[in-house]
Amino acid sequence: MEREDAHGRHFRQMTRLAEQPRGLPAQILDHRYTPEAFGSWSLTVRSSGRLFRIVVEGRDRERIVEHSHARHWLQADWSPLARTALDGDGLADPGEHILQVLRAARPA
Repeated sequence: MEREDAHGRHFRQMTRLAEQPRGLPAQILDHRYTPEAFGSWSLTVRSSGRLFRIVVEGRDRERIVEHSHARHWLQADWSPLARTALDGDGLADPGEHILQVLRAARPA
């Protein structure tokens, strides 16, 4: 039951994120969720013409942020920007992960 709750919670949060276009200063290009890999997921977005991929590794409990200068995300050659350990229920809010990434990546 707990596993089903985690899956449902993830997809409800991703749906809320997708339904709030003004709440997310980015275009969602791709989303992948792998329950067999401890609830790992990834999201690819374009913000201000830049490509970002946020990967949350469920087993290792870490968030990996990558970026690419490619024009199309399917041809992206990803380079790491940051790797962060997640404490507690750090996998709980996908939207917050994305907003943190975009805030940190804004040009100065």
